[in-house]
Amino acid sequence: MNIVLLFILVGVLLCWITITILGGLGRVHRLMYDSHTPPETLDLHPDQPPSADSSLPLPSVTIIVPGRNEGHVLLDTLGSICRQDYPNCRVIFIDDQSTDNTAKIAGQLAAQFLHLHILHNTQPPPPGWMGKNWAIHQARQWADTEYLLFVDSDMHFHPQCLRQAMRLVRHRNLDLLSILPRPQGNSVMEQGFLMVAMTAMFTMAAPHRSNNPASKAILTAGAFLLFRRHTYEAIGGHEAIKGQLIEDLALGGRAKNRGFRVFTVLTRELLFGRMYEGVVDTFRGGKKNVYAGLKYNPLAALALALGFLFVGALLPIYPVVAASLVLLKPATLAWVNLTLAVVANALALVHMRRVRRFLDGTPGSEFILSPAVIFCLVILGASVRDYYTGGNIWSGRTYSRKTMAHPDEAIQ
Repeated sequence: MNIVLLFILVGVLLCWITITILGGLGRVHRLMYDSHTPPETLDLHPDQPPSADSSLPLPSVTIIVPGRNEGHVLLDTLGSICRQDYPNCRVIFIDDQSTDNTAKIAGQLAAQFLHLHILHNTQPPPPGWMGKNWAIHQARQWADTEYLLFVDSDMHFHPQCLRQAMRLVRHRNLDLLSILPRPQGNSVMEQGFLMVAMTAMFTMAAPHRSNNPASKAILTAGAFLLFRRHTYEAIGGHEAIKGQLIEDLALGGRAKNRGFRVFTVLTRELLFGRMYEGVVDTFRGGKKNVYAGLKYNPLAALALALGFLFVGALLPIYPVVAASLVLLKPATLAWVNLTLAVVANALALVHMRRVRRFLDGTPGSEFILSPAVIFCLVILGASVRDYYTGGNIWSGRTYSRKTMAHPDEAIQ
């Protein structure tokens, strides 16, 4: 028993060391970009391009905001987008067949902000299109500015968000800038899900690796995608990824694979918002995305499930088992196992506390790591099941295996 436990604990400890290095916040903090961050202080890749002339006038930008049944937050979120301290921008909000008061709230804001234009999508997406991609594609036809910014309608924007983003775009001569927002969770389980999801995401595709042109990793967020218009057109726009459920990674991947400069940063204050409204909504949203994020690869799903199980869900069980073996027979190997179990738990706790602090989560929520991982394991299982048995229902639309394109098709 001690030998089996030793092999498991060595593997678990190595996994947490890897997570701390790859998915930790050490290098991530060097990519933190807020309202007063000088662009030149960020973690830059050696192929630093020449900086653009900052004395030139700020380029024109169209902000495209799709929204479906977001009336409960739209007054604050779309309002914050309209209040950007930027001299040459227009905002296009497209109401994507909402059944709540979204259209009414958008109309109130349009009466207040003259640069806000409202479009109404009254038709369901054509065959082969995801709803969000279809809505954005319609709005895009009304934008002819030098830059296009695609954002989510449930995000809160700092007044300096667009101006600060453009500073970085011009400093690094970027073709696509993505800002990862600070996600918020009201309940402890929401926060636990976010901590686990962020850890997994950064371990598989950390921002500094995504920013490296030599790496195949890509991490871009639909909450903020600032494109040069000619770059967006060169990669085919949303029409090229019309069947992609996770359109942000698809767009970022197409741009990076075609040699365009793609850069991703994190922020604590420029952009933030609550992704899901409670535990049930978190479950629904998570199972819509997680298997798609794994490119519908059953082996990747199995590997992630085993990782969740052995590296997270069973983590608090290991010290109990090891301590029991010490009590039964206090051999050297039993004490080694107990030490490894304690160190693995301590390392996991330190890591999750750092993630919790980054998210401004409730103090102590890092202690629910095991229940949160079990919750994520259930979400993963449901996501795989739904893909093969009919599809997910999200915002009143069904996303099935027949209607969704495979992620690998996005880079062709």
